Amino acid sequence: MVYVLLGILFSVVQIAAAWGYGRFILRLVGLRDGPGRGSDSGCGDAVFAFGIGLVAIGFLVAVAGLAHLLLKMVLGTILAAGCVLGGVDLARRTVRTTETGEGVSPDAPEPAGGESGPTRSVLWRFAPLLGLAPLVVALFFESLVPDYSGDGYLYHLSAPLYYVSEGGFVRQDWAVYYHYPLLVEMLYAPGLAFGLEQAAILLNFWIALACAAVLYRLGARLFGPFGGWTAAFVYLSAPAIVYWTPTSQPETAGTLFLLLSVWALRRWRSERRVGWAVVAGILSAGMTGSKLLYALFAAALLFAIVGAAFWDCGRVGTSVPSKVRGMKTAWGAPLGFAVFLGLAYSPWLVKNALFTGDPFFPVAVDLFPTFAPLRAGVGFLYELHGFPAWEGAAEWGRRAIHGATQLMGEGNTGFVLAMAWVPVAFVLAWGVRRERFLWSILLGVWLVVAHYGGILQVRWFLPAYGLFALVAGDAAARIARARLRPYLRRGVLGFLALLLVLNWIQGYRDRMGGLVGFHRPWTTLTRLGREDFISGLPSYAPAHLVNRLVPADGRVLVAQPSPWHQVRWYRRRFVQNGQDWFAWMVREKMRDEEIAAQLRAEGITHVVALRFRDGGRLAGFLDRYASCVGEARGYGLFELRRGAGESR
Repeated sequence: MVYVLLGILFSVVQIAAAWGYGRFILRLVGLRDGPGRGSDSGCGDAVFAFGIGLVAIGFLVAVAGLAHLLLKMVLGTILAAGCVLGGVDLARRTVRTTETGEGVSPDAPEPAGGESGPTRSVLWRFAPLLGLAPLVVALFFESLVPDYSGDGYLYHLSAPLYYVSEGGFVRQDWAVYYHYPLLVEMLYAPGLAFGLEQAAILLNFWIALACAAVLYRLGARLFGPFGGWTAAFVYLSAPAIVYWTPTSQPETAGTLFLLLSVWALRRWRSERRVGWAVVAGILSAGMTGSKLLYALFAAALLFAIVGAAFWDCGRVGTSVPSKVRGMKTAWGAPLGFAVFLGLAYSPWLVKNALFTGDPFFPVAVDLFPTFAPLRAGVGFLYELHGFPAWEGAAEWGRRAIHGATQLMGEGNTGFVLAMAWVPVAFVLAWGVRRERFLWSILLGVWLVVAHYGGILQVRWFLPAYGLFALVAGDAAARIARARLRPYLRRGVLGFLALLLVLNWIQGYRDRMGGLVGFHRPWTTLTRLGREDFISGLPSYAPAHLVNRLVPADGRVLVAQPSPWHQVRWYRRRFVQNGQDWFAWMVREKMRDEEIAAQLRAEGITHVVALRFRDGGRLAGFLDRYASCVGEARGYGLFELRRGAGESR
């Protein structure tokens, strides 16, 4: 229980630090609105500060990694500095509020087309709120369960753990995925450094709540409170959200960054302040840093803001001074967006340039001298993540239908209905001048997903689906305002609500089934419960062996089995993808004594491999140059002997 409470407390400290950094950056870019000022003040500004602050913390931790300063003291200082900045800002705002008598005024919603019928009723305006409480409670308890997702083992938790154990970024030639942008993983690094791994999962829980807050706030302004609550409910009830949010996957953070980027650009168009375009650029860098695939969404946003700049240039006056002022105003926003996106994303360009040879790894390995083993792994990445070629509108339609079918098969009906509504809503919103820009962005994201999202995993495009939850709020609000008979209108809304509840039940059932069988999340609140849960995972056996038998100054080569079954639980220095490394050395025709010398040069003292092997080069090598010092569940821990002369 103490471990869980410490994890909760640590995640709250990270929230406070993020908010502090975010408020500081908002002031730097000229967005100094205090309580009661601006159209989206209060909760809206707090969520913006939280999102921007997450990008700032990830940036600072990445810089510390480049400087080889991933130490407890440095990471603690980063969080403490954010908390201090937040405290100073809070004190300043409190003093100003006391002196001026300002208070927090609620946002006035801007429902499209007005409200009528059941939306005037308190019950109908806040009915979706009744369903949010069980969703949030269930999500919270699931976030207390140790993450056992495949990619959590592979790199979402193992990569920051590896870099923390090494004290900074080091060359890792055998794990391609360690060279993805790892901004979200850097947010996990402080918790891992202090031995509070669960704080990483809890951070995703708070981020999911922030996503719901954005959807409600923006949805309420666009469609009224009923539409805002519906958008939040659609998001939190989706099976994909229920299943993947209580893990270390970065899609939840990517969702928040996309939602806030879109909201910031909408505020830029309505308030005409370039600072909001700068904020959108920073948040888009966070989105791209969460997963390189999300550069597609950042490109869609940049395309939209450039298009708006062209539109503004066409509306300036005819005199030379007015044209100059118009060009400056129009192109300042795209320039600010692009420049700050590049600055906030720069640590990953530097890291990959230093450790792969390709700053844009794995996109441009043919243009840069990338290390050979990494080049070999890129072929698989291109096959998995490769951009589908344009094959005509018919092929596009087939992909969209395939993606919708995949979503429906996984129970994400709300997302499918919302996606179907996007083109219709775009046409309906075209006559509302102030909303053309927003719906153009939504349509651009929809085109990306329709073209690309149907051939990959659903969770990779969760940020877009989170954005489409906003569209569901529009559809629900329109139904509620429709001139239908009351019983028919209530019947349609009731059917949709039932559909979403059934979706949530399916998602929670799948989550509870999980990867290792049904479990009750509350049993992991105690130390013994967590130990029982973790010890029952197949991947824990070799990790327990390593943690128990390898000395503190040792370093382990993880040779077998697959890497996503391994290093997540290691508490000793390790090198992942050892089997690929060994296979590469064999292909290079290195002799066993040369392989042994290479391993010793890298500081390898132990090797983890299957104890009962079916022969082969690795088995022969271990027989000659290593001794088995322990085994568990078929895994063996082999200690390399000192000197080639000791081989048999």
